[in-house]
Amino acid sequence: MGGVIICRRGVHQPECATPECHRRAPYLCDYPLAGGKTCDRPICEGHRAHVGPNKDYCPPHARLRAGEKE
Repeated sequence: MGGVIICRRGVHQPECATPECHRRAPYLCDYPLAGGKTCDRPICEGHRAHVGPNKDYCPPHARLRAGEKE
């Protein structure tokens, strides 16, 4: 049997989870949750908070993180 190649180009990306934003959301929130999971809320380039290498937070978790640092 031969292998199968699946092209992901053109795969539909979800819309940004920020209300009233309808842009494509190529990022997922990496904020840690209980049980070793992450938020995974879809976020667009304009609404993501880049907080480290390969780590982005959605606006609510970015605000929460800012409050934790104060």
